[in-house]
Amino acid sequence: APEKLIFSEDLETGLIDNIGECGKDIACEHAPIVCYSCFRFIPNMDADHSINLNIIQREIGEMTKRGKPFQHMVARATTAKTRVIMIMNAADRYRDAMHQGTQT
Repeated sequence: APEKLIFSEDLETGLIDNIGECGKDIACEHAPIVCYSCFRFIPNMDADHSINLNIIQREIGEMTKRGKPFQHMVARATTAKTRVIMIMNAADRYRDAMHQGTQT
């Protein structure tokens, strides 16, 4: 269903990709970054999740410059970055397994 699809958009580069689907009836308003920590998130293994990784890295850089009052936000963004990287690694392994399956 279209209301379950989760799109990621990088406003600086103009890249847009369907990164996955929500397991609920409709995707929440905080998508797409918070989706990586949600148990309902069904990632698209063929998507370019690096879009969100780049967004998070820019946010970490901006919040780090703001100093100590924003340190908790840096920590939260770093956790989100780790979760995006985990999904990216899982997607790479999935694609490798599918590629090996087609060669045999």
